[in-house]
Formats: sequence, C-alpha cells, structure tokens
Amino acid sequence: MRTSVRCLATSVLTAALAALLCSTVYGQDAPYRLRLAEIHVRVGQTADFEALAKLANEASKKFGIPWRETWSVSQFGEGGVYYAVSPVKNFAQFDEDGPLSKLSVEDRLSYANLARNAVESAHYKLIEIANDLSLVSDRKELPKFARVTVVHALPGKAVELEAVIKDCCCRR
Repeated sequence: MRTSVRCLATSVLTAALAALLCSTVYGQDAPYRLRLAEIHVRVGQTADFEALAKLANEASKKFGIPWRETWSVSQFGEGGVYYAVSPVKNFAQFDEDGPLSKLSVEDRLSYANLARNAVESAHYKLIEIANDLSLVSDRKELPKFARVTVVHALPGKAVELEAVIKDCCCRR
C-alpha cells in the first residue's frame, strides 16, 4: 500500500495548476474545463515548432479563444516537450470548425507542413479543475517555473489517490 500510494502521490494535478496559473495573470475566473495538449517535438525541429505555435496562437485569437499558454520543459525532465493549455467554454465548441479554419489556405498548408516536420507526437486531454484537491493562492502573476507531473491512478484507486492528496497536500 505504501509503495503504491507513494507512486500515486508524486503528482500535482495539472488541471488545477494550469487554471490557477492562467487565471491569476488574466484576472478572469478560472475556467472549469481546459484543453491540455502535450506535444513532443522532434530533435532539431524547435524552430519549426515555434513557427507552428505562432500560427496556432494567431488562429486561436481569430477564433475568439481568450488565451493560450504554452509551457516548455526547463532544467530537468524530457526535453522537447511542450504543454499548451487553453480554456474550453463548452462542449459545443467541438462541433464547430476549429481555430485553424480562421487561417488562410496558405497558412493552413504551412501549419500542416510544420506539424508534419516538427511534431513527433501530440496528446490532447480535456481536463476539469478539481477544486477540492487544489491549493489556492493569492498570487497576482505567473511564476517563472512550474512543476507539472501527470497522475496515472491505478485502476480502481482514483478515490484512494484523491484521499491521499487531500490529506497530505491540501490541508487548509
């Protein structure tokens, strides 16, 4: 039990971290749902990925997405990994054409070419804030660094993991 709890309790809930970080800077209420993209960039393709991210930001702005934060791995961890976080206003937005539809045909072709060259893999998740597992701060600006660890609860152990996090990390 102790080993499995230690393995499970080594994480920070990504949704709460991302929402807290983003909402403190923009002065908005923290969104309830977030879209999280974990992007693995091919070695030597950082410049292409940066151009790709700029096109994604331009498209997101035109589409009406209020913000999109991109974080990179810094001093330790797997290099070439980026995390992009943006708010989800409702599920209906997934029934519409996405942000790339707001780009010109030429820019969409450029985006596709850059993605094909630069991106090794991308994993997308829709995450929700777990307020009862979060530590609230009165911070007014983003920190320069954030530790993000992904939680993989063992099958049937999610409730136990939440109890450990609440007991150890979220005492108020």
